[in-house]
Amino acid sequence: MNLASGQMEGIGSLLLKQKKIGVPIYQRNYSWDEDQVRDFLNDLFSSVDSHRPHFLGCLILQDVEGDSGNIEIVDGQQRLTTVFLVLARIQDELSRLSREGVDSIPGDGDELERFPKSDVQKLIFNKNIANPRFLSNPLIEDMFREKILDPRRTENPPARDTKQKAITLPLRKAYWRVEKEIQDRVQRIPNGVDQLRYLDNLLEAVKSLQVLCITTKNQEESLEVFLTLNNRGLPLGPSDIIRGQLVQALTEGLPAEKVKEVHAKVFNDWQKIMKQFDEAGEQRGSIDQFFRYYLLATGTTKVGAKKAPKEMDIRIRNKQHDGRMIERSVEERRSEASRIWKEVQKYSKIWITLLQPSDLGEDCEYHLRILRHISDNYRVLLLNVFRSDLSVSLVDKTEVARLCAVLTLRWYLNGQGAQDLETEFQTLGRDFLSSESAPDLIAALKKLSRISPPLDSRFKQGESLYAKAILHGIDRALAKKEGANPMPWNTSQLHVEHIAPDSSTENWVQCLYPGENPASYLDEGDKADTYNDLVERMGNKTLLDERLNLRAQQLLFDDKKAKYEVASANITRDLNNILEDWSEAQIKSRERWLIEMFNLVWAPESPEPSRLVQYSKWRKLLKADDLS
Repeated sequence: MNLASGQMEGIGSLLLKQKKIGVPIYQRNYSWDEDQVRDFLNDLFSSVDSHRPHFLGCLILQDVEGDSGNIEIVDGQQRLTTVFLVLARIQDELSRLSREGVDSIPGDGDELERFPKSDVQKLIFNKNIANPRFLSNPLIEDMFREKILDPRRTENPPARDTKQKAITLPLRKAYWRVEKEIQDRVQRIPNGVDQLRYLDNLLEAVKSLQVLCITTKNQEESLEVFLTLNNRGLPLGPSDIIRGQLVQALTEGLPAEKVKEVHAKVFNDWQKIMKQFDEAGEQRGSIDQFFRYYLLATGTTKVGAKKAPKEMDIRIRNKQHDGRMIERSVEERRSEASRIWKEVQKYSKIWITLLQPSDLGEDCEYHLRILRHISDNYRVLLLNVFRSDLSVSLVDKTEVARLCAVLTLRWYLNGQGAQDLETEFQTLGRDFLSSESAPDLIAALKKLSRISPPLDSRFKQGESLYAKAILHGIDRALAKKEGANPMPWNTSQLHVEHIAPDSSTENWVQCLYPGENPASYLDEGDKADTYNDLVERMGNKTLLDERLNLRAQQLLFDDKKAKYEVASANITRDLNNILEDWSEAQIKSRERWLIEMFNLVWAPESPEPSRLVQYSKWRKLLKADDLS
C-alpha cells in the first residue's frame, strides 16, 4: 500500500461519490465526549467566519468487495459521525425555516436562487430518505437513522434510553451539544432569510472540510495503514478487528432483534474487559498484545501482531476433519465464536493477574513483577498455567514463575533472541495443556534454564533492564538469609546507581586511573571509551533509592557512603564496609562476587542460603593476590 497515494478532498465531494459509507462491526462505538464535539464545532464555526476550509484529518476507507460504490470507514468514524450530526441539525433548522415560509436564498445578480435544504439532503441521502449515505456503528444505527437523520421523525433522541443506556449515551450527548450550539448561533440572527444564509454558509463549511482520504482493498491492508499512520485519538487495533470477527460470527444468520441483543451483550462484555485493563493501569496497546498472546497460548502457529486477525478468522471458519481443514457451517461458526469469546473473557482476567498480581503469596508475586519488568513472552506459557480449571497448586505456580524469570534472564544474558524464547514458551505451554502436569513443566523449565551464559562478557555490559532485576534478586536473597525484610520491588522508586559515575570527572578519573592525566579521559577518544566501558560493568552498579540517587550523582566514593548508609538495598549499605577507595580492581572484584551470587540466586535449583554472602565478607575470604 502506497500511503503517498492518499488524496486530499472536501467532505462534500467525497460523500456525493459514494452510495453508502458504513461503519464495520469491529469498530468501537461512538465515544466522543462533549469537549471533543465542542472543539470540532468551534473549528467549524471558525471556518464559517474566516471562509477558510478546516483540515479534518485522515480518513481510511476500505472497498466493499463486490459492491461498487459502497465503502467502509476504517478510521475516522468518530469524526464522520459528528459531521452527520451537524448535517442532520442543519437539515432540522432548514425544515423549521421552510415551515415558516423561508426555504430559498434569492439569487444575486447572475446567481440562481438556492435551496439549501435540497443541498443538505443530497449529502445525507442517496436518492431518497430510505437510503442514507452513512450507516453508523451497528450499536447505534437504529437511533441514528430513525431519530437523527430522518426528517420525518416525530421525536429526537431521548434524554434516557432504557434499553441501551450506556451504549447510546455518548451519541445522545453529542446530539444535544450540536443542537444547542447551532441553535444558539442561528437564533441570534433576527431575520429568517439571514438565518437561512448563515445555515447555507455553515453547510458550505461542512462540505469544504478537508480530509486526506486513503482507500484500501482489504482488512489486512487497512490494519497495515493504521499501524503505520498512528492517527490521533485511539486508532483501530488488531483487537478491534478480532472483536468484530467474533461478533460477525456470533450473529451470522440470526434475526434482527437477536443480532441487537448479541451486539449489546458483547459490548457490555467488552466494556468489562476494558475496565479491567484501565483499572490495572494498562495502556491501549496492551489489549492488542493480549489477543496476540491469547492466540499463541491456545494455538500452535506463530502469530505476529498484524496477523492476529487473520489467525482468528481461520480459527472461527475452519476445523480439522479426517486430517484436513474444512470450513465450518454457519451454526458451527456461531458455536465456535461463542466458545472463543467465553475463553477470551477468562484469559483476560488471567492476563490482569499476571500484570497486577495479588493474593498469590509474596514469592509468586515477586517473580511475576520481575518478569513483567524484563520481558513479555513468558505470558504465552503462564496464561495457561494460571488457569483455574487446571488446578495447578500455588506452590507449583510460584516455582514456574521463578523458573520463567531464571530462564528469561539467562536466555538474554546468553545473547539469544526474544523470538526464540517465545517459541520455547509456546512449546512448553502446548505440552503442558496436553499433559496438565506441573512437575513435568517444572522439569522442562529447569532443563532449559541450565544455560551457562558467558557472564563475564555480558555482565561487563551491565544493561540496566536486567541489572535492576539481577541486583534486586541477590539483595532479596541476602535479606532473607539474614532474617531481614526484603526490599520491595518498586521500579519507579529504585534506580540502578553507578558507583563511579557514568559521566567522568577529573577526581573520579584519578581514583580509577591513579597517576594518569585526567584530561585524556575527559575528551572523546580511546581513553574516554575505556572509562565508559569500565563504569558500565555490573561490578560498578548497585541499587539506590531515587531520592538518594539524585543526590549522590558524581560525589566521590567516601562522600557517597553517607547516602549508601541509609539506602534500602542491603548490598548498597554493605558498600560502607569497603575501607579502600573505589578502583578498577574493586569493580572487577565485585563483578566476580556478583557472578557467583547470580549463579546461586538466579539458578534452576533454589539457592542454598549458606553460600550467600555480602560482598564485604566475600572479599575477606579471598587471598590478597585474588583481588588483582
